[in-house]
Amino acid sequence: MDFQEVKRLALSLGASADTPVADDFVLPTNATSDFLANRAMGDWAEGKVAELLNGTDLVAVGYGDDSSKTAGDVGFEEFYTANRATFALIGKKPDLLLFSSGVAKQLDLHTDLRGLSQAEQDRIVPSALAGVEVRSSKFRSKKYRAERAAQAGLGKDVQPCQSFTPKKEDIPAILRWMERYKVPHVFAQVFFDEIYMIGFDTILRILDARSRLNLRKKNLPEEFEGFRTGTLSWVQAVSPQNSNFKATNMIPVDLGVLVAEVPEWERGRPEFKSRIRESTLGRVDAFVVPEGGSFQPRTENLKGFLQQLVGN
Repeated sequence: MDFQEVKRLALSLGASADTPVADDFVLPTNATSDFLANRAMGDWAEGKVAELLNGTDLVAVGYGDDSSKTAGDVGFEEFYTANRATFALIGKKPDLLLFSSGVAKQLDLHTDLRGLSQAEQDRIVPSALAGVEVRSSKFRSKKYRAERAAQAGLGKDVQPCQSFTPKKEDIPAILRWMERYKVPHVFAQVFFDEIYMIGFDTILRILDARSRLNLRKKNLPEEFEGFRTGTLSWVQAVSPQNSNFKATNMIPVDLGVLVAEVPEWERGRPEFKSRIRESTLGRVDAFVVPEGGSFQPRTENLKGFLQQLVGN
């Protein structure tokens, strides 16, 4: 799908690359244990997706905002303000950039672009095949699906699977980034036992189709706009507490592609280690971080998804 079609779909959903970024943000003053644990989860998930993609003939490098500083650290205010300014200028940076191995070698890319100047990033980013936004979840996706299937078997009306979670505010910010660089964008949703991927253009098509699907209509077709109607009906917008009540689009992972899994949980599960962080004022926060874990690629699914992505 070309960028003009992406823009058209985004506009149909009320989003625009020109949507202003709110400048009345509140500077965080302290990193809680929950924040530190969630950041560790995000870092682990990003590492697992990079590991998966680097196992192909492509190269994934770090790109999104650096998370080395947290609220309460010396210099955090300057760091946070600079990130907001960059966000307003170019939109939301994906966590990873994906390059062909030849281009990565030509550009002498290694593991990270985060230390480079904006001008240097502007030179490199248009050569990427895609940007990858990584989201993490505390769920075991397979166990969730099995339990929901058992509940459905008892006649309960329950969502059958976990979801991708693009926030409403992400759409114009991603669009702004894509308009600047003309690079495709994908989401990777990482659970403790499965990894799914979906293109940003597909997300927009799903949201557009769901907005026009009339569930009250009798005799609905099995498919609507190329998507299974039964799965499409579970697409919804919520404002969960764990996302600071920000409007979030819940898109069933069945509408994406399963690209990796942990076949045997007890053998492939990550380990969980305790960590502490002490602030400059002496506050001690304890939290748990995942380490390791053995994902195996669903090779044909991953290969097909990447081929389609590169083809776009």
